[in-house]
Amino acid sequence: MNRSTRHWFQQRLSAVLLVVLVGWFTVVLLMGIPADYESARAWLTRPVNAGLILLLTLVIYWHAQLGLRVIAEDYVATGLTRRRLLFFVNLILGIAALMTVGAVVVLVNIQ
Repeated sequence: MNRSTRHWFQQRLSAVLLVVLVGWFTVVLLMGIPADYESARAWLTRPVNAGLILLLTLVIYWHAQLGLRVIAEDYVATGLTRRRLLFFVNLILGIAALMTVGAVVVLVNIQ
């Protein structure tokens, strides 16, 4: 599988995963996640919920990175500027993903 085909497949895979995960999260919201901090944290400490929230946010970052890569490759003319832009996009999304994972881990482990 060449690079373009792999990228196309990854975009479609991440989109399908997002449809499923956003659907799950929508159902959870409609069923009523408890609004107070302690109840919401207790909901998040269930392994399935924590895992699906982490998966949802990481797939969002992955899908965003794939989409921003296409935009940079299509609309940024010079190679050096494109590489710098992609570096900063990956850096910012990577930091955001790490912060998300860290936040969930901290919330789950607070006694």
